[in-house]
Amino acid sequence: PKATMPKWDGRASSWPLFWHSYEPLVHSNTSLNDQQRMTCLVECLKDGKAFKKIQGYAGLGMNYPAAVDLLKRTFGTDRALQDEVFSELRQIPRINDSFSNYDQVLDEIRSRVQLLQTCQVSQAALDLFAHTFMEKQTRHFNNSLNTYRVLRGKAGEPWTATDLLAMMEE
Repeated sequence: PKATMPKWDGRASSWPLFWHSYEPLVHSNTSLNDQQRMTCLVECLKDGKAFKKIQGYAGLGMNYPAAVDLLKRTFGTDRALQDEVFSELRQIPRINDSFSNYDQVLDEIRSRVQLLQTCQVSQAALDLFAHTFMEKQTRHFNNSLNTYRVLRGKAGEPWTATDLLAMMEE
């Protein structure tokens, strides 16, 4: 099958997947020169913050290594991923009293926590997220989870990300 050029949205969370596809197709392709690589890189970037980061380098092949280095330092670090995911986690809506958005919120939490675990964020940071998430939830939701905790013998213990996900999945 013919390989298609990967597109990248400029998010740190999608950088690993982008680079995993782009690197063998373009970056390590010895049949391409740096001018061709730069052209491919610019084509792969969707309009947005990633393109804006390298806009000053675009068009000149001699700048390709510097452009890639800048993207890796900006988007390809565990810290960039952590910052982005924690920002997204803070934006997750509260679970409404009817619990109609429960599955959607659970999916969003699960995917973000998995990303953080992948980049080996500390357990303390994950637990801080759990505490922050619980603080913004409705009394009805918190009462439901607190009842669950009492029944499981965990009353009075601090919230952890592991406990939060386990309880929400049951």
